[in-house]
Amino acid sequence: MAQFRYVMLEKAKLYFNIGNTKEAIDTVKSLIKKESENAKYWVFLHIFTADDKKSDMSKKALFRAYDIDPTNSLVLNCLIAFYYQSNQFGKFFKAIQLAQKLNYLNPNIISILTLMNAQVALMGEKDMDSAQRNDYLLEAINLAQSYGVASAKSDSLKEYTNDFHMM
Repeated sequence: MAQFRYVMLEKAKLYFNIGNTKEAIDTVKSLIKKESENAKYWVFLHIFTADDKKSDMSKKALFRAYDIDPTNSLVLNCLIAFYYQSNQFGKFFKAIQLAQKLNYLNPNIISILTLMNAQVALMGEKDMDSAQRNDYLLEAINLAQSYGVASAKSDSLKEYTNDFHMM
């Protein structure tokens, strides 16, 4: 049965990748009917419906996934992206902190923090002195170096890339 659901989810991803969003949504909804407590299915419903700005189904699906499994790295990565794209930066930073506490080697979080530190170093306030800029740049470099270690050791990257290899 689990193998069947895996194949159905892969089928939904294929539908989505070829532009057949309706079939992708219908397929993942059928999976949700069979296993409503599977956070992964809700995340994919979120992803498949994200382009429909008139509907709040995407947001509801994401928060349902979070309610089911708030420590799931796929859920947290999507939540972080959602908050960033909707300009909810306070919640964006809180979600990053939560993800980092749950898995400090999460390569997705390390890459976000690397970019943020580099951006502050290179484009920070005009009154920022060079010592402060250097501190941010060094932090970005240190994070970038730890990214290689984290991506090699972290299961979250494997899970994330397995889920999105078709996307």
